[in-house]
Amino acid sequence: MGQHYSEDDLDRIIAACPGGLPDGQIDVGQVDPEGGGVIPDWKDRRNVLRQGLEEAATHFATEVKWEEGPTPTQSVKKLKAIKASANRLLKALDVQEAGNPDDLPQDILFALTGHAHRTGKEIGGFPNHPPEEWGMRDGRYTDYKGRESLLDAVQGVAWIRDWTHSAVERANIRKHNTEMHIAYGIVAPNRSALDALFGNLAGIWIDVFERDVATSTGKPETETAGQASGAMVLFVAECIAPLQDLGLKMTPEGIRDRIRRMFLDKKKAR
Repeated sequence: MGQHYSEDDLDRIIAACPGGLPDGQIDVGQVDPEGGGVIPDWKDRRNVLRQGLEEAATHFATEVKWEEGPTPTQSVKKLKAIKASANRLLKALDVQEAGNPDDLPQDILFALTGHAHRTGKEIGGFPNHPPEEWGMRDGRYTDYKGRESLLDAVQGVAWIRDWTHSAVERANIRKHNTEMHIAYGIVAPNRSALDALFGNLAGIWIDVFERDVATSTGKPETETAGQASGAMVLFVAECIAPLQDLGLKMTPEGIRDRIRRMFLDKKKAR
C-alpha cells in the first residue's frame, strides 16, 4: 500500500475536527475464527485513522483505474473470445477436449519439437526446462528441451481455456448479484469511485472521531454567509487535499452537496 498521507497531513485532518481526536484507544474488534463472535481489539486511535485513510485512498486510486478501463461487459466479451480462440487452437492441434498435451498427435509433435528446440537454443534455454548436455561419440550435444516446452505450451492453452471459462462464470454471477443488490437497495447503481471514497471517509468520521454526519452553511451575519462549512466538510477537504495527484479536487460546496446527497437526503426520505 502506497503512502498518501504524511504526519503533517494527519495533524491538519485532526485539527479540522473541533476537539481533535477523542481520548483513548478504539476497539476495532476482530471476528473470532472459531465462531465465538467478535473479539475486542484495542488500537491507537491515530494509527487507526492513518490506516483507514491510506486504505480509502488506495481503494479510490484502484477504482479510478477500473473506471478508466473497459466495462465488465466488455471484459466478459474479451474473455469469451479468448476461450473460443483457445478451443479452436486445441482443436487444430487435434488435442482431446480435456486438453491433455499427451494426446498431441505424433506428426504434430514431431513437426513442432524441432522448432521449439531451435527457439530454446536462441534464448539460451527455457525457464521451466533448463538445457542438458549429453556426451556422445561424436562430441557433446545440448538438449534444449523442445519437446517438454512444447507440451507445456499446449497445456498452457488448455489452462487459459479453462480459466477464461471460470472467469466468465464468476463475472456473470457478480453481475447477477449486483443487479439483485441494486433491486433491493443494498447498493446504489453506478456507484462511483468518489462515492466509495466518501463512504469510507464518513465511516472514519463516525468511528474514529465519534461524530455524526452533518453539514452547515455560514450564518448571514458572518463573512462566510451562505458558504458551505461545518466540521465534516472541513474534515473531508483536508482528507482529499493530499490526493490531488490522483486528479481529485473539490470545492467546499461540492463536498457539502455530495455528503447531503449520499447521507442526509436519504435520512430525510425515510
